[in-house]
Amino acid sequence: MMGAQHAAQINLDDKVFFLGYDLADDTVRQGEDLRLVLYWQAQQSLEKQYSAFAHLDAPPDYTTWAGSDNLNPGGIPTSRWAPALYTRDEHTIPIPADLPPVAYLLQVGLYNKVTGERLPILSEGGQAAGDSIPLQTVHVLKAKPINVRRLPHRDSSLLGGKIELLGYEIEEKPIRPGGVLELTLYWRAREEIEESYIVFTHLLDGEGDLRGQSDDIPVEGMYPTSSWLIGQIIEDKHRIPIADTAPAGSYRIAVGMYQLDSLERSEAVDAEGNPLPESQIVLATRVEVESP
Repeated sequence: MMGAQHAAQINLDDKVFFLGYDLADDTVRQGEDLRLVLYWQAQQSLEKQYSAFAHLDAPPDYTTWAGSDNLNPGGIPTSRWAPALYTRDEHTIPIPADLPPVAYLLQVGLYNKVTGERLPILSEGGQAAGDSIPLQTVHVLKAKPINVRRLPHRDSSLLGGKIELLGYEIEEKPIRPGGVLELTLYWRAREEIEESYIVFTHLLDGEGDLRGQSDDIPVEGMYPTSSWLIGQIIEDKHRIPIADTAPAGSYRIAVGMYQLDSLERSEAVDAEGNPLPESQIVLATRVEVESP
């Protein structure tokens, strides 16, 4: 296949070759369209009718959040594909206005339009290797970029020399034992991050004892730090369960990141570069836990 932006030759069940694709951009904003072109070639005359899909799938379980399905790829029923020729298959994926602004895996493939069964992808040895072709990462950006100057609470701490905590927001509602504290953190990567970090959010009483905790991959498990775009502001929401035994009083919130395999925390420093105790950022705003 001559001319494909990203050339390939992937075997689908000894019936069809995937020859590559064109993609104008690897970022798209909420509410816009993602356009791509797929190139297919029949290896033999096809008796069954196949449709093509192009999906944006996101972690942690890689479910499909947006996609395009062409019932007749290239506008031609597959039963009429000539084995000597390739088919140019255009797709437009509408990006919902509320689609989470994270990194998605763009995957494509063919399926039987009657049964829905996908054509398996075959390895060089002829073994089944899945039923979709992963192409590349596509980042969905917010329709309107976050204005740092309008964040409710600003911060300038740094983790590992690469990740800035720009600020945070605490939901203003009564907090009681057994309830939930809702916290939003705003991060920005200064440079590429190779590691996937876990974000920890701890609720500490006046003695420094832990009274609530939430640890997770950023953006509710959907946006690992290893996929962050440099300069992108990440809106990272957390729900911190509060212990039933938490006494009424004033509390602090400590946040940071660590690697899951070693549990080693990323070094935290303040805006002046001073190391922070226990490699954690203690937010300036206190929260009050009320009596049950």
